[in-house]
Amino acid sequence: MSENLDIIIVTLLSFALMILLGVVTGINEGAVFLMPFILLIVAFSYWVVKRTIKNKKTRRERGIKFENYKKKRRKFVSKKEHEYIQKFVKRHGLFNSLSVDSILMPNDSEKTKLRKLLNQKGFEFDEEEIEELIIDEMRSQVYNDFRDKITHDNPSKLDDYARNLLEIYGENYEYFLTPEIGFFKKLLRENRIPSPQKRVRLLQKIEKIKEQLELENFEKRLSEGYPVLSINDLDSVTGHEFERFLKKLFANMGYQVTHTKLSGDQGADLVVSKHGEKTVVQAKRYTEKVNNKAVQEVVASIKHFEADRGMVVTNSYFTKSAIQLANSNQIELINRDELKNLISEYY
Repeated sequence: MSENLDIIIVTLLSFALMILLGVVTGINEGAVFLMPFILLIVAFSYWVVKRTIKNKKTRRERGIKFENYKKKRRKFVSKKEHEYIQKFVKRHGLFNSLSVDSILMPNDSEKTKLRKLLNQKGFEFDEEEIEELIIDEMRSQVYNDFRDKITHDNPSKLDDYARNLLEIYGENYEYFLTPEIGFFKKLLRENRIPSPQKRVRLLQKIEKIKEQLELENFEKRLSEGYPVLSINDLDSVTGHEFERFLKKLFANMGYQVTHTKLSGDQGADLVVSKHGEKTVVQAKRYTEKVNNKAVQEVVASIKHFEADRGMVVTNSYFTKSAIQLANSNQIELINRDELKNLISEYY
């Protein structure tokens, strides 16, 4: 509002000055006609200069604030109170390896409580800085998880790293090579693994490895001689047959698979392991949508089987509430469409 008022005042003063000059000096009609245009140029020039000065001041203030935040953060992460941020991120389900750039913040009440707690412990952060702390910690946890998965078998060269990346993250592997995330390049640098400097060449290298993996999987399926199966075929099998099918599917995907007992399975039908990570799997062959109960069961089974993750696989789909519950508990859901793609690729 103040900027607009300044422009109006400058415009009126300029206009009055031009009229006065015209009267005093007797400027001809043609020159008087040009006055409004000159006036606009003066007003616009004033606006540009003032806006430029204001932007520079704003950038300078933001830079100073960010530097102060970094100093406070460096001091904070070296203290035991940093655990509060770590636990806060885990408690609110913010740790999601495929959502670094789309974090959903908890409500303001929770963030306010966290800020007050840290302030009470001697760490003064404002609301904006608390959000930055949460995002920084979330990115750190996601990267640590990524690093542990990729290096679980102590890879020694780029091909080994790329194979692990493809086997663990599948079609999502490019996400970790984006300039905004850059986890894969960061991991290679930390471990001094030579790699192409340009992203496009690194992608080309990984694509060649991906093609080789696909050929190896294709050869394996041919040698085992299993019949072609469609998603529709699963609609007519029993629940136990669906579990046995998933056991074979996960084995084809490179997992070590344990089929739990048919009774007393504690919420998990399969326990699968790959790259040092154990996952409990709940199999649901349904004609209706799968509800919250399946998600609740697999959440409970994670602790029972001392697993790292939980998953529910179905030939159907999931209710909205089941999806929300799964998201808040970091449970992976495989619906009919995603299962169809896995069958096409691995069975």
